[in-house]
Amino acid sequence: MLSQLPPAAEVVSAAVSGEPPSATYLNTATLTIGGTNITHYRYRVNNGAYSAQAAVGAPITLSGLADGVYTVHVIGRNAAGTWQAETDPTISRTWTVLSGLRRLVFNEVLARNDAAVNHGGTFPDLVELYNAGSATVNLQGLRLTDDLNAPNKFVFPAGASLGTGQYLVVYADDPDGTPGFHLGFALDQNGETLYLLDTAANGGRVLDTLALGLQLADRSIGRLASGQWGLCTPTFAVPTPPPHSAIPPASRSTSGSPTRPDLAGGFSSSSTTPTRCPWSCGDCILPTSPWGGPFKHAIAPLSFIPGFGYRTFVADNNPGAGPTM
Repeated sequence: MLSQLPPAAEVVSAAVSGEPPSATYLNTATLTIGGTNITHYRYRVNNGAYSAQAAVGAPITLSGLADGVYTVHVIGRNAAGTWQAETDPTISRTWTVLSGLRRLVFNEVLARNDAAVNHGGTFPDLVELYNAGSATVNLQGLRLTDDLNAPNKFVFPAGASLGTGQYLVVYADDPDGTPGFHLGFALDQNGETLYLLDTAANGGRVLDTLALGLQLADRSIGRLASGQWGLCTPTFAVPTPPPHSAIPPASRSTSGSPTRPDLAGGFSSSSTTPTRCPWSCGDCILPTSPWGGPFKHAIAPLSFIPGFGYRTFVADNNPGAGPTM
């Protein structure tokens, strides 16, 4: 007769979400606590003492944070009354508070606007900026470009500004009589790098940069609440966009089609996504051989293949020709 093994002990582990992006000028933070079968929790900030227990429905609310680096440690209690060990807490993502932060960043980009955002009867590419700083930013003289050898492709005119916590959409097309700022150049849906530059008088340093790869029709890439970038449903039409939510990607499993000749006399390789979900293929590797060149070509970050779709990469040993080469 087989003896019955005792059931495995339940792992008690709280989950933490809602950490502010880093760096931030905000001296407040609200963190949500959850986890499988977790009913209560205790927490500490940095190396402080643990708090009294609280129900998971009550968030951690921090205020009056001085400039500095913050991490929250959480231990959870399950419905059976078992506590997570203090020696093995759940640790939040670390963030930095800088009260005087002057931070203007890219927030959302749509490089293939087939029908997602109608702007006065046109469908231009779009770039959204966000003022994550503690004061209004004077935009006059700041520049946007996709080529550091041509830094003045677009220069904000006199009088342009952006208030703290505010968003600004600029249109990546030629001026056409529709409202707003027009960059005078379109975005490359096959991938490129955008640069936000300081004024020439201030030295022209790079304030923010965004490298994007192969883009999907009517899907933007947006800065998520975590500070990372992901594939999103465009929110340019929303007056005050909420934190972006990434579109769930397909798993990183693909089936390849055979290598076939291309018109240039070399060869090309295609990958297909056998699923309805888009596949995030950025940073995947296309090796030339498992030994001599296993990391020969990394696909550009923030590259996507549509569900049941294909992308072709040309094996011409010329990565300078673009993200698909």
